[in-house]
Amino acid sequence: MEKRHFCSLISRLCSFTKKLSRFSAAFNGFRSHSSQAFSEFPVDFQKGNPRNAEQHLHESITKLRYLLEQGNKLLEVLASGRLFNETLEVFSEMLELGLRPDTFTYNTAIQSSVKLGNIKEAIDLLSIMEKNQTRPDSFTYNVIISGLCKNKQTKDAMNYFTEMVSKCLVPDGVTYNTLIDGHCESGSTKGALNLAREMEEHKLKRCSKEITPDVITYNSLIKGLCKESRVIEAENLVHNVENEGVTLDVITYNSLIDGYSRIGDMSKALELYKNMENMGIKPSTITYHALMSGLSGIGKMEKVDELYSKMSEKNVIPDVMIYNLLIQEHAKFGDVQKAFTLHKERIDNGLEPDEMSYTSFIIGLCAEGKMREAEKLLADMKIRGLVPSALTYNTLMEGHVKLNDYHGAYILSKEMIGNRFYPSSFNCDKLITGLREEGRFQEAELVLSEMNFTSSSSID
Repeated sequence: MEKRHFCSLISRLCSFTKKLSRFSAAFNGFRSHSSQAFSEFPVDFQKGNPRNAEQHLHESITKLRYLLEQGNKLLEVLASGRLFNETLEVFSEMLELGLRPDTFTYNTAIQSSVKLGNIKEAIDLLSIMEKNQTRPDSFTYNVIISGLCKNKQTKDAMNYFTEMVSKCLVPDGVTYNTLIDGHCESGSTKGALNLAREMEEHKLKRCSKEITPDVITYNSLIKGLCKESRVIEAENLVHNVENEGVTLDVITYNSLIDGYSRIGDMSKALELYKNMENMGIKPSTITYHALMSGLSGIGKMEKVDELYSKMSEKNVIPDVMIYNLLIQEHAKFGDVQKAFTLHKERIDNGLEPDEMSYTSFIIGLCAEGKMREAEKLLADMKIRGLVPSALTYNTLMEGHVKLNDYHGAYILSKEMIGNRFYPSSFNCDKLITGLREEGRFQEAELVLSEMNFTSSSSID
């Protein structure tokens, strides 16, 4: 991190800490004053001092309003600092004090719940909000809809969209873009296209505000179409968008390049890559990953290495996914030395390999029958405290089985079962058959009984 960026970060943290301290003190101070004022009110009333009681009541209401204002400021500071658990704790304290939250208070609590991934709590807060006769606004519904879409609960999100409109709350571009992206991520591009069409046809001229699709809308649609291998439709949409004067970006090109790479049309994918460079759009790691994945899929490893060199020239830093792909594919195509060089380079660059990194490497080695190297990687993985997955074990086991090394496969199967993983049906069938062919009937029966026990346990 550069020195100036580090200093800027420290400055922002200090500013945030001061704000938090100031608002916390104000909040706690007014909480005690509020409690005192309310305790004095019934005493004055019982003593026959209605004027004093009225004065204390007026003071209490004034202090409660001020306390709500200070509480809201504290919520804002906490939420802006991404302290969402603390935000909800303060919100709960405000309720315990008998404060009546306003729309901002509820919105901040609802947004914090969504950010923490608790969409059910957010929906419960919306119900409480309405029960307490606090009117939700468009922001409230946008947050709920966003949370549901991230959970792939698109149908529920559409229900809240309908509810939003029925309450005469005006959906905006954020509402539509969230729903369109949610539909695309859930595999319902048809629903996304219908929503985009609604934006275009009706132009939503409510409240004299016209809402039309923008680059975010189109990027979601293009990505959705490409995921469904409808790349021609996606490219036609791009041409239409360009004719309307909408400027496309790296996200647009990444989707198209990935789409063509997935269907094996690498000439078109590389053409798009050149086009984006000519337009001054800098490729990202996602661009390179899509191209490398497509090229390695058709055995063009020289082209893959060329692209990797270009990444360095353009100061695009490889991420874990790039390294995983390169290492797996080089190992798979027999260049084990190159794979190990990349593995070392990754670690030297501060990118610690994760479970998937090792599994990717092991997949490549097993495809080439390099079982000794694969077993060494498994050992190294364990030394680093990483737990092999079922995929890791099954890949290794399949590698042993393909080489008719049933002893090695049997040892792995025992380790797998000890770690509560179970061999695939393919590996089990091959292992049992192989052990029987070698006359190792007792071991074959042990594997069979273990798998029968697993099957009966899963049925139970």
